[in-house]
Parts: sequence; structure tokens; C-alpha cells
Amino acid sequence: MAGNSSVNQATVVYVPAAEQNSQAPGTWIEKAPDVCGGDARIRRMRIPVWLLVEYRQAGLSDSQLLDCYPLLNPPDLACAWEYYERNKEEIDEAIRRQQEA
Repeated sequence: MAGNSSVNQATVVYVPAAEQNSQAPGTWIEKAPDVCGGDARIRRMRIPVWLLVEYRQAGLSDSQLLDCYPLLNPPDLACAWEYYERNKEEIDEAIRRQQEA
């Protein structure tokens, strides 16, 4: 069998403050080179942070986002918003790239 694919080599880049002392955090942000273009995404999902931020900037509420993405939970969104606050330049650049594509 060939070696691990890069999909299995996701790197956790952010764990929210409320989860940092947990042995098994319930949510986090990760990146993997071959998933979502390497952009920051919600734990083991193909939902990039930039997409959630873009929808929020367009006026969608957390409740609407949870309805649209039933696998997400409120801590996932809180984690995404925290990550964005700490990495605005990265996420804003990802949004710009997507708008230009």
C-alpha cells in the first residue's frame, strides 16, 4: 500500500481558548494541502472558514448557517469566528481569491 495521502496529514492550526485544555477538543481549525485548496477549514470537514465568513458578511445569521450546514454546531461557528478575528488578512485574502476565480 502506498504512503499516507496528504488528506490524512491535516495540521491543526487553531483550537479555541475554551477547548485548549481538553484532551479531546470538540472543534478546531485545520489545514491540509489537498483539501479546500489548503485553506483553513472546520475540523475534518470540507467547509472552509472563508466561506462561513463570506456568508456572515452577506448577512446570514449563525442559525441560518447551521440550517445550511447541519454537520456544523455552534462551537464550530464560534471557532471559525475566533480564527477569523486572529487571521483576518489570511481569510480576507482567501475570500478575494474566490471572488476573482
